[in-house]
Amino acid sequence: MLINLSIFNYVLIDQLNIDFHKGFSAITGETGAGKSIIIGGLGLILGKRADSATLLNPEKKCIIEGAFDISAFNLKPFFEENDLDFENPTRIRREITPQGKSRAFINDTPVNLNLLKQFGELVIDIHSQHNTLLIHSPEYQLDLLDAFAGNFNLKTNYTAQYYEFRKNQALAQKLKKQIAQAQADNDYIRFLLDELEEANIVVGELDEIESELNVLNHAEEIKTAWYSISHALNNEGSLLDQLNGLLQQLRPLQAYQNELENIATRLNSAYIELDDIARESSAMEDTVELDPHRQEFLNERLALLFKLTKKHKVAHADELPEIEKALADQLFSSDKLENQLNDLEKQLLTDEKELNALAEQLHNTREVAALPLAKRLVEQLIQLGIPDAQIRLVLKPQSDFLETGRDEVDFLFSANAGLKPDLVSKTASGGELSRLMLGIKYLLATKKNLPGIIFDEIDSGVSGEIAERLGTLMQQMGKNMQVISITHLPQIAALAENHYLVYKKNETTFARTEIKKMSDDERIEELAAMLSGSEISTSARENARVLLGK
Repeated sequence: MLINLSIFNYVLIDQLNIDFHKGFSAITGETGAGKSIIIGGLGLILGKRADSATLLNPEKKCIIEGAFDISAFNLKPFFEENDLDFENPTRIRREITPQGKSRAFINDTPVNLNLLKQFGELVIDIHSQHNTLLIHSPEYQLDLLDAFAGNFNLKTNYTAQYYEFRKNQALAQKLKKQIAQAQADNDYIRFLLDELEEANIVVGELDEIESELNVLNHAEEIKTAWYSISHALNNEGSLLDQLNGLLQQLRPLQAYQNELENIATRLNSAYIELDDIARESSAMEDTVELDPHRQEFLNERLALLFKLTKKHKVAHADELPEIEKALADQLFSSDKLENQLNDLEKQLLTDEKELNALAEQLHNTREVAALPLAKRLVEQLIQLGIPDAQIRLVLKPQSDFLETGRDEVDFLFSANAGLKPDLVSKTASGGELSRLMLGIKYLLATKKNLPGIIFDEIDSGVSGEIAERLGTLMQQMGKNMQVISITHLPQIAALAENHYLVYKKNETTFARTEIKKMSDDERIEELAAMLSGSEISTSARENARVLLGK
């Protein structure tokens, strides 16, 4: 419920602050006084777009703020989901700078226009003549039927199941594409994997092959080198023989001179080392063999490693075992996808049965509610001056699941006796649509906790007794919700619990729009002026008192 509206520096409004109340309120004023400006300002804090052209003083920013009592609505989850402070009353503020930049706040937390609009739709509904076109919308017609049938929980359950079903359907399609692509790739992946598995590559193998090939490719030279070393050290008159003779000569003389003893010790060490080299060289000579078959095998193996390294675009053969593992994982993932798809298709069958059951329940409740709803709307239209109104709501079952069930609805209307009802978009005039929409809003107000509603000249084109009936309907709606009607009709304004006047205050240069809540005496004057014009007669005042029941 809107409890306060303040507007600063907007179009013809310098500064305005007004409190609103529960129940049914009327706003009146001369044409051009600025009623639409106030509605426009309210629209800004409900998420409509604006620019600096709306500023009264182009050098100051525009600030519009509304306070809403949200105690009647379960809106705490909305605040939690959007990380907003939950407060009652909740304050919405919109600021527009001279540069045309806009900022919006809910309880002093900055929000974007989309979120502001979402919140606005939860707390207030501005209904103008243009909004009567909603009745042409099949979605709105079905929402109306569901509201009358009390389908809120059932429809919520269906919608949640529907989105889960569609999500799983989309996932199944994605899996099928992935599996098809995997199957197209699998033959080649299997070929690559088989090739690597057959190669049986071991990490470090390439380095070992290259090392062994180095020996085999130079085996003759290496064998000759070992032989030369062994021959030079072991044959008669070799270095070892000469060194041994020298040591025999020095052995008896070591005791006479320390330096000689040191040299003898060093020569002995050299002898031991050379003897060891001679033995090792002889042994190594025996290990080196010319093996053309082994050499050929290793060259072929080396060529295979280089080929696979190049094919798989890696820097070293040691990386190939990881490539082999990755290919095996790809084949395994393909199998997993098929298993996942099988499980998902089973789940889809279960989901479809549940969705069918919920859709059937929705259809049945709609079938039951369609005739009573049509009857109630006809009753309202008869009261509102369409005595021959006919309405039919025809359900059209659909073959596929929709977001709202498996039904579409045709809203058929006729205002004339003997004329067969047809689609409301084809048969209803503007005035008939306005009254039909008012009847719908009234019925909805009796069925669920609606946000407050502002009727912006919805009474256009009616007068007299019908105007009084419109006012009575709004008055009855005001027992369940806040109703504000901008009206030119005294019969409607007189039925309001609260009456506000929008007027222009003339200043030295410009006229400024103001609004005030009127006292009983002021209401009599305003209603009398609405009845008789600028020259208020005594009889007009008496008629005004009669309208007010004074």
